[in-house]
Amino acid sequence: MKRFLTAVGAFVAFVFLMWTVAVPSDYIEGKIKGLFEGAPFAVGFDGFEKGLFFTIKARKLHIRARGGHPEPPLLASLEDIKAGPDLSGLLSLRPGVYFNAVFSGGRVTGSYDISDRTGVLKGKGIGIEGMDLLKRAGLNGSGMLSLSVDLKDDKASVRFSVEGAGFKGMVRQGVYIPLNMFKSVKGAVEVSDGLVAVHSISLEGNGIYARITGKVMGGQADIKLELNADASTDTGRLLRAGLERYKKAPGVYVIPFSGPVLPDAG
Repeated sequence: MKRFLTAVGAFVAFVFLMWTVAVPSDYIEGKIKGLFEGAPFAVGFDGFEKGLFFTIKARKLHIRARGGHPEPPLLASLEDIKAGPDLSGLLSLRPGVYFNAVFSGGRVTGSYDISDRTGVLKGKGIGIEGMDLLKRAGLNGSGMLSLSVDLKDDKASVRFSVEGAGFKGMVRQGVYIPLNMFKSVKGAVEVSDGLVAVHSISLEGNGIYARITGKVMGGQADIKLELNADASTDTGRLLRAGLERYKKAPGVYVIPFSGPVLPDAG
């Protein structure tokens, strides 16, 4: 037994030495970037470093859409990234990794079980005003985002909410959408193989409620927005003035949208 423990200790020391001395940081960084070769986005790092015990860290992680001139458009930027092996998983013979970072002022944490390809990702206190992807989609404003993502194989189930929302109104396909009237948002979507299934995104404000359903495939949206407003309020009168052609019932408007999610895409 003593010889066995000595051998194990020597092996661990050898592997640790190889990681510390023989594996350069730029090699690891290149391998991580290569994991996203077939994805519609690419990743890049600022201040990438390897740490002790197979950990890595970076000052910033940039996620950019592929294509675009002169520089691919930025989708998201995370800071203070740390990742490494989940030691508790190793002890139970279920290898996994952990991840945490700062995203738009909030904290994002996650873990992934390599053996059964499942994982979780949680975020809290994320300021939507710092989310580049929303800005590119024409959604401007403020609020605090919380989210929970369950990963299984190649699927991701996402639940999220935005409290204290302060959106600005927007125009899409010639239709003015009064997003400035909504103060909270909750949603559930599922992402799988290039398809985003929008099960439900609900928005609530004073005297107004909206629900979004549909799908996004390959960056192209096929969704429906249903607006409900108290016809006796100023909100209801405002909607009647611009959305009469979409009226389905008193105070109810159903607006279909199709085309690229990002206005400058496609």
